[in-house]
Amino acid sequence: MTKAALVTEWLVYADTDLDTARYLTGMRPEPTEIICFHCQQAAEKALKAYLVRLDIRPPKTHDLIEIISLCDITALAPEMSDHAFALNDYSVIARYPGARDILSADKDDALRSAGAIVSSVKELIHRTEDD
Repeated sequence: MTKAALVTEWLVYADTDLDTARYLTGMRPEPTEIICFHCQQAAEKALKAYLVRLDIRPPKTHDLIEIISLCDITALAPEMSDHAFALNDYSVIARYPGARDILSADKDDALRSAGAIVSSVKELIHRTEDD
């Protein structure tokens, strides 16, 4: 698989997770934990696409802080780290009962953060393709 195809595949998975999170907001009761999990996954996959674009093998981790530290942070918008930090715990706590009650406001923040990371990464990848 070419690097460009692999980057595209990571981004398709990121978009699918983000689309899934958005779709689930229509359920009643709203599965906030699952929505937040898919938001974290969308961000993770987008950041891993960016690593592939930089010729860095993505680590086998769900830790967004670790992943974003491997990215050229100066190329990323400064708020990217804040978004990654806000989503980071959802890779684990959202998957198991009793770990934390995730509120609708948390879900709204997760959707914003995931959307910001995915769109920023796409823009960065597009910019680096033009270089």
